[in-house]
Amino acid sequence: MKKADAFKLLLACGLECKEQHVLTAYAMSKSTVADEMKDYDKYNMMNYSEFLEFIGRLASLHYEDGARLESKIERLLRLMLPVVNMPFFPVVLDEDIPSDSDCDDDWVDEISQSLL
Repeated sequence: MKKADAFKLLLACGLECKEQHVLTAYAMSKSTVADEMKDYDKYNMMNYSEFLEFIGRLASLHYEDGARLESKIERLLRLMLPVVNMPFFPVVLDEDIPSDSDCDDDWVDEISQSLL
């Protein structure tokens, strides 16, 4: 996606945000360009992962209300997706996700104690 297309998308969805926020989010989402002279055009293009990061960074900068990042991203996507005729599917976040990491910590503690 070209940088200009990203800006057009934001205008089309009616997001009224500071130009500085958009420019900062764009600049911070860009990956390093290895050969700047040869690949200068890459500065004005975003690949998929850079676009996703742009959305996250812009949401973080634009919504300054102390909400969690995933809530900010959701609000931004609810504005953006209808512009490109895509539905929004809310994600149910479960705060208590079962994890094996607690068992892993116990195993590490047991090994550490046996070595001492």
